Amino acid sequence: MSNAVKYGSPRHPITISAKNTNNAVEIRVHNHGNSIPKGKQKQVFEFLGQDNQDKNAVRKSWGMGLALAQIVAEAHGGNISLKSDEASGTLFVVSLLKDFNQSGKRRTKLTFVEEKVLT
Repeated sequence: MSNAVKYGSPRHPITISAKNTNNAVEIRVHNHGNSIPKGKQKQVFEFLGQDNQDKNAVRKSWGMGLALAQIVAEAHGGNISLKSDEASGTLFVVSLLKDFNQSGKRRTKLTFVEEKVLT
């Protein structure tokens, strides 16, 4: 939601809505402003994957927020989707499964990176 404020147009409203279904909860955040180019839409979910080519940019990013949000969504059996274009603005949809985790149990998705030892 803070990204919607940070990157949205001050002349257009930000819309936040939640939808309750039998199996999931869906949270939508929509704003208008500069769209996210199609070629950079996957990059916004990468940890430290921000584009800092413009050193004079007013809006600085650490590149962690959406990556962490994606991890939390996946931990709840869900995901985050993104649709962004100049005409309709930017829409993030977070889907969380209701019964994915059992009470008292914790799930996590681990990624292993091959370690190389230098001699």
